[in-house]
Amino acid sequence: MRRTRMAHLPPPLGAVYYAIDQTSHGRVTAFHYRDQRLAALSARERLAQVGGINLPIDATETNLNSTYCLVWKSRTLKKLVGMGYAAATTGIDNTTAQMRAEATPHC
Repeated sequence: MRRTRMAHLPPPLGAVYYAIDQTSHGRVTAFHYRDQRLAALSARERLAQVGGINLPIDATETNLNSTYCLVWKSRTLKKLVGMGYAAATTGIDNTTAQMRAEATPHC
């Protein structure tokens, strides 16, 4: 398969996408979100984009939360991938956020 130069370019303005970064036991354990819309979302709005429906229904927020990081605890996540926490982080770039499963609660 031949790769073109287009494969390395960011998505066009107006596009929003999720990409898988890591899997374990056939399940997604890390992914990121990139938003190229003209109106930038706040840090909390970007965290909501990677949280929400992407977490098991039993996930509850921990007290390790900040403007740029949210951590959840989930028995279902522990059972499915062997890691009982999910951490969502975002930076100051206004376009990306990441979610990853973690064995211990930290940002």
